[in-house]
Amino acid sequence: MTPTSSHRPGADPAGSPGSGARTGFDHVYDQPDPRGYFQALGPFGYQTPHHAQRVFRRLVGALAPSNAGQRVTVLDICCSYGINAALLNHNLTLADLQARYTGPETTTLSVAELVNADRVFYAAHRHPTGQTARVIGLDPARNAIDYARAVGLVDAGFAENLETTPAHAALLAAVQDPYPDTNPSLRPVSGIGGQHRDNKSHSIDGRDQPTTQRLRETDAGLGGD
Repeated sequence: MTPTSSHRPGADPAGSPGSGARTGFDHVYDQPDPRGYFQALGPFGYQTPHHAQRVFRRLVGALAPSNAGQRVTVLDICCSYGINAALLNHNLTLADLQARYTGPETTTLSVAELVNADRVFYAAHRHPTGQTARVIGLDPARNAIDYARAVGLVDAGFAENLETTPAHAALLAAVQDPYPDTNPSLRPVSGIGGQHRDNKSHSIDGRDQPTTQRLRETDAGLGGD
């Protein structure tokens, strides 16, 4: 069964069944961390990010040679907690993430403790810089975006809904600007557990504007959550 959302976040706080055979999961899209997300979707055998992983890695690999030595920039639309970024830039599988966020290792941690633990976890599994993409996260779910930024899964993240509001200038700049650290408007205004983190973009050459590969959720299921 494919998770569905009418107008996340918060459209279906009860997680009640939708029309037909579809079930709403809006209640797990905007939590402070992804534990509830994986606990809710795991029993349904949700595998979309797993199948998308090899597709996105091939796309980034195909674009990299013509990108003037810079990391390819990926705009991950509906990025949620940064699941695509975790699978794209780290030596991890969806099964690894499912086990981590539903297992005893993280069950009793506070949100702040999990964020700190996840920073170490993802740093330990990150691909070498030359093999990673620069990921810009976009999602209406502010809590999910804050988590993805706090643990370092996205280089910049924006809680915006492009179905209702045009993209803000900071988002447009982040997609094109290989040096987001130099632009104060791109820094997050909130964080998880009191943490405030500048959006870091590592080893960007900056000689040309980076190639942008837009990753969109589709009915076929190449999505971020």
